[in-house]
Amino acid sequence: PSDAYLRLALIPGLGPLTVQRLLEQVDEPQAIFALSMDQLRCCDGVGGERARRIADPRGAELMATERSECHRLGIQLVTLADEAYPAAFRQLAEPPLALWLRGEYQRRDRLALAVVGPRRPSAYGHRQAARLSRDLGRIGATVISGLARGIDTVAHRAALEGDGRTIAVLGSGFNFLYPSENSDLAHHICQGRGAVISEYPLNTRPSPGTFPRRNRLVAALGLGVLVI
Repeated sequence: PSDAYLRLALIPGLGPLTVQRLLEQVDEPQAIFALSMDQLRCCDGVGGERARRIADPRGAELMATERSECHRLGIQLVTLADEAYPAAFRQLAEPPLALWLRGEYQRRDRLALAVVGPRRPSAYGHRQAARLSRDLGRIGATVISGLARGIDTVAHRAALEGDGRTIAVLGSGFNFLYPSENSDLAHHICQGRGAVISEYPLNTRPSPGTFPRRNRLVAALGLGVLVI
């Protein structure tokens, strides 16, 4: 099942809800790739173009390439079929089929609060985000944010300053980490201080649509959301 979920996650334009409809037609995820073009097209939300992508025999090769590149980069692949998949994401209406993870997501990270805010905060907002995130780290709570400019960056850095853990959820693939100036911060987080997570394949570029979608994961990992 793990390989099937990863292969499905690598198909452009195929979302979790459509995959769920496909799964209702088969006994196991791998069987989706044995469906005929007519069966695929008849599934609500698939259509002709998505059906062609699902049936493309190169899918298995692309999956093997993605796994190989992740291994080279030290990135763990976790799918819905894996025990290590975060329980918080299983409660979502649209859980990611697969996650790309660098660092370590630990059981204690369930005690967490998401801290988010504008990319251009006021001086007051900057101070309060730093104070609150630092204190959260000091009491053992993990700070969740999106590694964006502004409040996200402040929250991650302050949690580390408070000797705490922090989880960054990307709105792009690891090969196009955005913003690029936070690459060092992402690296620091992964050195035993938390994890960086993405639901996007390695070579997914950031776009206006990937960031709002990312936000549901930021919110899901925290027991609450602190908006600065």
